[in-house]
Amino acid sequence: MKTTEAGGPRGYDAAKKVTGRKRHIAVDTQGLLLGVVVHAASIQDADGAGGLLGRIKLLYCWLRAVFADSAYNRVPAILACFLLGLVLLIVSRPRGAKGFVLLPRRWVAERTLGWLGRWRRLSRDYEHLPEVSEAVVTLAMIRLMTHRAVQPRMLFATRDPARSAKVMAALDAVNARYGRGTLRPLATGIARSWSTRHDRLSQRYTTRVEEVLTATAW
Repeated sequence: MKTTEAGGPRGYDAAKKVTGRKRHIAVDTQGLLLGVVVHAASIQDADGAGGLLGRIKLLYCWLRAVFADSAYNRVPAILACFLLGLVLLIVSRPRGAKGFVLLPRRWVAERTLGWLGRWRRLSRDYEHLPEVSEAVVTLAMIRLMTHRAVQPRMLFATRDPARSAKVMAALDAVNARYGRGTLRPLATGIARSWSTRHDRLSQRYTTRVEEVLTATAW
């Protein structure tokens, strides 16, 4: 990940030819964040894995197995897993494969990185301290999880798909007959008052006379 002029620890990644920092994330089977570590890009992936594994092992003592890509198939990562009582499972690229290949379990972490990449503050590392960068990653994941918790489609996510389709079809039929918003899932919450972007523009004091502030003295 490239950094800005904010300064702080940084390094050169010879593999990707980028000067900046690296982010190590640990996620569960659904792609939700368990832990994150940020350090200079000059540190190898296997060397930086020990700090992340130590953090998540303290928080999730029931953890037994860890999936990782071939970059972590090195002595430092294997030793860290051994000391923490973890089984390291390497997901390697098939031999002779060309182009994009969807690897089992590895795509979960890549998808999480894609989610975080949509957060503007995480498009680059704008922070001076790696600890602040880790906090921003955590805040982005908290926002993502809370946003999903109130999504209407998540109301029936664990239900029978056929039954959920019937419920949504009945809901759409009622709204089509009696008007939009007559019925809605509880997860949608209360109604909001929406406004266009034009309504949120600042006043144009220098070009519009009618928008100049006026004061009256008594």
